[in-house]
Amino acid sequence: EQNILPLKIKPEKEEIYQGASLSFETEGGVAPYQYRLLSGPGVVSLDGEYRSALHTGEAVIEVRDEVGQKMTAQISVIAVPKADREIALTNLEFISGKDVLTPRSRKYLQKNINELRDEKIGKIIIEGHTDNVGSAESNLKLSQKRANFAKRTLIEKLSLNSSAVKALGFGEEQPIADNNTINGRQTNRRVMLKVYFKK
Repeated sequence: EQNILPLKIKPEKEEIYQGASLSFETEGGVAPYQYRLLSGPGVVSLDGEYRSALHTGEAVIEVRDEVGQKMTAQISVIAVPKADREIALTNLEFISGKDVLTPRSRKYLQKNINELRDEKIGKIIIEGHTDNVGSAESNLKLSQKRANFAKRTLIEKLSLNSSAVKALGFGEEQPIADNNTINGRQTNRRVMLKVYFKK
């Protein structure tokens, strides 16, 4: 009879910002593993991708293997702290349904980046938002892709360490304009930069 190793889930304890996601890794036991949310905010996919909610709280996730071994992880979903400076990249026009910028927007992004060039930046949190065209789930993925796009650009142009830049996707959950008009939808397709200076 084979020795079955005890289950281990990583991370076992973690703190993440609202709107962020995280992938669990499990070793030991007998694969395949199944994950589920026992309590708290957010959702977890069967394969261990946890997506936090837009409100804060403590989440408990359970992983279970084929022979019934279980292990839990605790995730604290915390609020995004108040920034020293907020920059709304409202003129950042993405081609609808893509994480590709229009040529005019590329120029505008460069201007925003130049404003930050001489600042002593400790950390940047990027928030991606969409309009309500399409499903809520696809918009969540899209807002994350757009935030990731801004993250890659900022890291490259400002020579920042990748650990200093966090990208969060909020999908269509936080509109600031009317989604029933063309202009409103365009305004809602935005990326916010929250900048924290070195203290």
